[in-house]
Amino acid sequence: MLNRLRYYIRNYFGFTKRETNGVIVIMFLMVILCGSFFYLQDLMFGFHTVKLPASETQMAMIDQWNALYPPKSNQANQEQKTEVEVAYFNFDPNMVSKEELISLGFSDKLSQTLINFRNKGGEFREKEDLQKVYGMSEALYDKLEDYIVIPEQNTSKKFQADRRSIKQVPTYQRDTAYTPPPQPKKIEAFVTTMSLNEADSLSLTSVRGIGPALSSRIIKYRESMGGFIREEQLEEIYGLREDVKEALLERFYIEDGFEPKQININLATAEELAKHPYITYKLANILVAYREQHGAYRDADDLLNIKVIKKDLVGMIAPYLSFK
Repeated sequence: MLNRLRYYIRNYFGFTKRETNGVIVIMFLMVILCGSFFYLQDLMFGFHTVKLPASETQMAMIDQWNALYPPKSNQANQEQKTEVEVAYFNFDPNMVSKEELISLGFSDKLSQTLINFRNKGGEFREKEDLQKVYGMSEALYDKLEDYIVIPEQNTSKKFQADRRSIKQVPTYQRDTAYTPPPQPKKIEAFVTTMSLNEADSLSLTSVRGIGPALSSRIIKYRESMGGFIREEQLEEIYGLREDVKEALLERFYIEDGFEPKQININLATAEELAKHPYITYKLANILVAYREQHGAYRDADDLLNIKVIKKDLVGMIAPYLSFK
């Protein structure tokens, strides 16, 4: 799991292996610090306040304050609230006032919602339409259903409005010939191509599907590797879809015979070798240990003397190594 996390961080952000290990260490430290914070919080702040007895002078001041400003009790607040007695009577929801709605059992908010619905052109044509009002409960509707009275003339307004709208539909004369607007001439765009190893972030974002984040990832991977020498290397970039890769290769090319930036394997340290995406830190230590035991590498074939290195891997890393 740790190797997979290291793989995702390294490929997504374009970090080197050393930078990736540093990020993982910071993540673990953050988890430990967060857990310690919640644990120490109970130890540091988990105390109970001690209520000290008040002195006679303080008690006298409190009594004097209460005499001047008596606290409001819940009973006094309840007395201020006037209870509205519910009285049921026949009503038309298209004509009833807010006060009448409150006397029918509507809350102030619900009655105002109904009034606002009417003011915006809403109309109740059937009893069931009252249930569509936001906040109308089923229990309240059941109590009021028998008292809802909607005249028949209200139910025909929709039909009359529809007829008026039909009459207002404009008619067009057939003698007016329709002339389509002229189509703009297609201009063939001339697209220039350039080397992918020289492209900057601005030119990469001109390709559809590549944003600032992906263009930065492409450049970081190219710089950490030393340059692209094969088109297949683009498949190693995280987040680069196949269709976007094809669009990228239509605008950019990888020149034949390109000489990438090389690392001198006979002089580089293990940390410097591990910065290359194809060389792990373990492999870098093996390369340095073999060099110290058997002397300098003469060519890429000397790498095959190390048992853990396969021929395919040599073909991948050899162009990026110098044997001087």
